[in-house]
Order: sequence, then C-alpha cells, then structure tokens
Amino acid sequence: MRAYLGLLLTSLAPICVSSAPAQAPPQQPAIRIQDGGTSGRMESIFIPPKAGAPFSFTLVTEWARPMNNGGNFTLTNERHIVRDSKGRIYQERWILVPKSVSGPLKDGTGFRQHEDLGLNSIEGQETHGYRETTTFNPGVMGNDKPMTVTREFWYSPHLAVNLVSIVDEPMTGKQVFTATQLSTAEPDPAFFEVPVDYKVVDHLDDKN
Repeated sequence: MRAYLGLLLTSLAPICVSSAPAQAPPQQPAIRIQDGGTSGRMESIFIPPKAGAPFSFTLVTEWARPMNNGGNFTLTNERHIVRDSKGRIYQERWILVPKSVSGPLKDGTGFRQHEDLGLNSIEGQETHGYRETTTFNPGVMGNDKPMTVTREFWYSPHLAVNLVSIVDEPMTGKQVFTATQLSTAEPDPAFFEVPVDYKVVDHLDDKN
C-alpha cells in the first residue's frame, strides 16, 4: 500500500532573493518533531527541469536492506512524476512501506493484514480507503502482550492526495491528518507572485 507523504513542484523560475528589507511574514505554526525514533531516506532519481521534453510516468521503487541474519528487509512504493513542456515538475512523495502484504510475518513474529475499504466521499471528493494492520506477537519489540499497528488512508485519485490519514502505533500514539475546507477552484495567483521588494537572480548564471 502506498502512503502519501508530500508533493514537490519545481520549475525553471530563478531563485528570488531580497534586495530590500522585507516585512516579517505572519507567524507560522512551528513544525514539531518528536524526540527519539529513527528515520531513513533514500535519494531517488534526479529529474532536471528541462524545457521542451514533457513526460509522465510512474516510478516503482524497491529498497532492499541486508539484515544481520543474512536475509533482506525490502521496502517499496510507487509515485507519479510529470514534467511539462515548460520544464515544470510535479512529483508525488510516498513513504516506503514493507513489500509484503497480508500474511504471517517472518519467523512467526506476527501477522499483517491489508484491507480494501472501498469508496467514500470526503469533502465532495471520491476517495478509496485502505487499511494495513500489523500485529506483533509478545516479546517481538519488548511488548509483553500482542501489539497492533494500524495505518489507514483515504486517497483521492482526482487530487492525488490522501484526504484522511490515520496512523495508530503504541510507540508514538495515534496521529490523524484530515483535509478540511477543501476547494478545487484555481488558487489566488498572488500565492505564486514574487514579492515587489525582491530581486530576481538567475542562479544558473551566478558564478559566485
């Protein structure tokens, strides 16, 4: 199952740097990162912002990492990548998930179940729901009782994002992400305009 993480939009537009003191932007909510835990990142293929060569494809990724017992732990995902004739790039960001689906975990450590939850309407958009439930047997991760991890996603094919995402893990607690006040109208062009007190600098020609 794919799990959406984020989007990246790039273009041939030059970098903007300020040529005059700018007013302080509105206060933004702080990004909070929990203490502890681990994270892993794999650098994917490079997509240059090349004009005149549009394309679209689905990139399938598998990441096999060796374990100390001689086996491999494999993660996988699929993501859509598009480049238009202006060189602008759209990339989906999906987290890597274990390759296996429903069935017993290796060495009898537990069981994983993958469910198709069907269709549902969220914020006026048709979504498709998926749930992956992994149950670890006692003693596998320091747990003295069976431990269950649940991930549920409601994906909008039209918007290519998850409108609802629920992650419930005993180690970190329950996290719920819900898209609200959704509008599919064209956004205000002002979001993409360069501020008047900024100077446009082409970093491709910058020799410094």
